[in-house]
Formats: sequence, structure tokens, C-alpha cells
Amino acid sequence: MRIKTLDIGKQKGSVHNPEYPITRPLYLLTHGKPSAKVKRFINWSLSNEGQTIIKKRFVGYQ
Repeated sequence: MRIKTLDIGKQKGSVHNPEYPITRPLYLLTHGKPSAKVKRFINWSLSNEGQTIIKKRFVGYQ
């Protein structure tokens, strides 16, 4: 499935444009110290591999 971005005003819809009016950060929070599995997931999410997949599959990466 391909997602098409929508330009709003003069802002291009992009994961690389923090000025786009309908973007927001995603926070990963834990209640206390994360378990080993959760820590591995957080580390993967922040890795180059994880960021590439997240941008491509979940935020309509261009």
C-alpha cells in the first residue's frame, strides 16, 4: 500500500519536515525499567534499520 502525502499551505508533507502542521513525535514510554525484550525493541526502533522500516511502512516515506 502506498500513502500519498498532502501539502498543507506551503508545507510539503514529509517525515523530514517538522514544520508540517499535522506531524507529531512518537514517544516510547515504559513503566519503570524496561524488560530485556522491550529494551531490544526500543533499541531496534531507534536503529538505522528500524528507522528505515518505520519511515517506509508507517509514515508514508517518499
